[in-house]
Amino acid sequence: RPKEKPKDDTRRAERARAAEERRLMKRIEELEAEQAGIEIELANPEVYRDGARARDLLRGYDRVRAELAALWDRLGRQPGAADPAR
Repeated sequence: RPKEKPKDDTRRAERARAAEERRLMKRIEELEAEQAGIEIELANPEVYRDGARARDLLRGYDRVRAELAALWDRLGRQPGAADPAR
């Protein structure tokens, strides 16, 4: 039975990587939806009449883009991870 231990460890590690990948993909989907909503608002010229609102949206957009980039980078570094460009 000691020979089964490395297999079990490998399976456990694979399950952990798969769970982490699912978690990252879920967060990416959430952020992409948020980004799309912000883009819609920023496309409305009326938004720019309220400087504070426009600044808040732009800050939010920058925050979302930075978090997305970090998540895609992290996902891409996972062993066995799918190509994030797909």
